[in-house]
Amino acid sequence: MTVCTDYRAIQSERGYLVLYRSTGDNVCPGCGGRQWDVGRVMAECALCSTAIPLVSPDIPTPTDFEPERN
Repeated sequence: MTVCTDYRAIQSERGYLVLYRSTGDNVCPGCGGRQWDVGRVMAECALCSTAIPLVSPDIPTPTDFEPERN
């Protein structure tokens, strides 16, 4: 299994990816809101309930790996 946590490297392959960053100013892609309910894996907009994955240097998001093929 290959794990890639360099989001800049995978952005060119996949395109724009909305992620919640604890150090940044996060704007909801659904409604433009800025209030979030933050969990362990996802952050949910407090206004419209749009959920986006968290950026964590320790735990890759579910889209950062490719399953092994038998």
